[in-house]
Amino acid sequence: MNDDELDPYNDLDDDVEPLYTEEEIHAGSGRTTKFTHADVKLAKRRILAAGVLPEIEAWRKSDRAANPKGPGGRPPTTALDDLHILVAYLLLVKEHTPTWTKEVRNLFWFRLTPQARELLGIDHIHSTGDHHQQAKTWYSRVDRALHRLIDTMDPYPALRRAMNRAERDYQLTLRERNSILWNLEEKLERKDRFSFLMTEMTQRMVPAAARAAWEGSVSIDQTFVSAASPRGFAKGESKNPDLDSIVMEMDARWHTRDPERRGKKGADNPKESSFGYEANFAVQVAEDPHQRAPHPLLVVGFSLSRPNEDVGGEAVKLLESLVGAGYKTGRVTTDKEYAANMKPENYYYKVKALGYEIVTDYHKNELGIMGGQRGANIVDGTYVCPAMPENLVNANRDYEAAVDARVKEAEDAGAWLLPDAHKADKILRSDLLKESAKYAFRQKEKPDEHGSVKMMCPAYGPGATAICPLREQHPKSSKKDKAVILNPPEKPDDCCTKTSVTMFLIDDSRYLQHLQYRGPQWKRTYKVDRNTVESFNAYVKDPGKENLGNSAVRRLRGLAAQQFAVTFLVVSANMRKIFKFRQDMTKTEQQRTPRKPRERNHLSLKKYRVRIAAVREILGLTPVEPPIRV
Repeated sequence: MNDDELDPYNDLDDDVEPLYTEEEIHAGSGRTTKFTHADVKLAKRRILAAGVLPEIEAWRKSDRAANPKGPGGRPPTTALDDLHILVAYLLLVKEHTPTWTKEVRNLFWFRLTPQARELLGIDHIHSTGDHHQQAKTWYSRVDRALHRLIDTMDPYPALRRAMNRAERDYQLTLRERNSILWNLEEKLERKDRFSFLMTEMTQRMVPAAARAAWEGSVSIDQTFVSAASPRGFAKGESKNPDLDSIVMEMDARWHTRDPERRGKKGADNPKESSFGYEANFAVQVAEDPHQRAPHPLLVVGFSLSRPNEDVGGEAVKLLESLVGAGYKTGRVTTDKEYAANMKPENYYYKVKALGYEIVTDYHKNELGIMGGQRGANIVDGTYVCPAMPENLVNANRDYEAAVDARVKEAEDAGAWLLPDAHKADKILRSDLLKESAKYAFRQKEKPDEHGSVKMMCPAYGPGATAICPLREQHPKSSKKDKAVILNPPEKPDDCCTKTSVTMFLIDDSRYLQHLQYRGPQWKRTYKVDRNTVESFNAYVKDPGKENLGNSAVRRLRGLAAQQFAVTFLVVSANMRKIFKFRQDMTKTEQQRTPRKPRERNHLSLKKYRVRIAAVREILGLTPVEPPIRV
């Protein structure tokens, strides 16, 4: 046996084809498939269609003009530019490859065909034969080009390494001193503008008829996006100045998973919280919640922000982008953490001024009378007659109290509640809400430029839904059942004496919404809209696809860098939805109808055992006794 036979690292014989390639060795991840000329051409067309390149160049020129004392000399000549980086990211997310700098490096290094390299204008860069040097050179090219691009929209520049408290304080001081020089406020708008243009590009892939069918209604929600480094600020850091912590993501914050615990003492710890950012999504919804949407339900607005910071402001910015792009305005559906939970000047006034109708939810302690003006009360988000009976006013509050009492009683007894345990309470509430709708004020005109709107008493006019001794019944009033008001106010206010009253925007206006709360239309609309946005959150976090929930696929640090990476994941998810929508368009109605699932019940196994016993008897086999149920 010679020395070569003893060498475990010796290659196969020269006349045997090797079982590996040099590209596999350098790729590390094993992804070595080539991107063709057609792949690169299509990705390039999409980037150009988004219109981000002219804006990025304008931002860069603006930064240079604002900082004339910057680096001197002629602009550096680079092998890779903005277009190259954007095309590479789009190609990688399309095949669901992590957007690591190493993967982008491999793409330019050996994953492009000669024709594709020529299309991108990098065919003049030839290999030197030194693979180690090539790996370092291409990595450096990609890293410089990537961060040169991100720097144009990064409002919070910081060192890209772990920092202790003193270093973080120094970085924050630099930001405050150079906020004007670095265009921090403008760069906040830039990163959101970049994300909007990229997501809007996907709208051009939607058929024109489907695109025109969208009436502008959206559902807005936040979903957590973990930071590249999960290590956050130490618990109790603000209370103990001597306690230091090494943090790599100085702009990330703790996200408490339980909404009821947010902002409370002890909630910012790894057992209850995660360290990262919040993705703000505005997702298209069906205008008619009772029918299938005639268009794909895509993300039309996206931004990344810190947890629990200016939640309403982020939502308003998404809506402003849509209005600025010329889209129609419909309804905007949010959960209970938005409209009623915020100061009206931060959310409600701005949303209404943009032309959107609001559909939202409330906390239990907010139900009932929420405020009012001109004599009318705001009850569960609707202006109603001041003489509405108390049992109707508290219909939702009483229902929630009854449910809580029944749940507590069951917990104390250690018992389980049956699925229909609250059925009687639901029926009672439904009847009460149906009656309370007759006491609601009706809108006479559209809101003016200040958001004020004229409302009419429910007992006034031909469309009256109530009968009141303070109002003469209209001769053309409908014959439908009406509420009879027996106890009108002793000192009637404007709402009872005038034909119409102007309801101005006040602090209590934040509770107002478009539909009757917990009414049939509200329940259907809210359920469908919330399911739409929540399903997208799960869709984009699919581990086999975009995998947004895993920070390992986007190893970039900083708010702007993370938003840059997540933007491409959102674009990828939108394109998947569009392709599925186009596939469904070619299917027949029978093909679109899902197959009816097999019905199984407690009799299925019994029938199965009878059939098996009959077969065994025919074959002359010994009968099998069923197991005894204990």
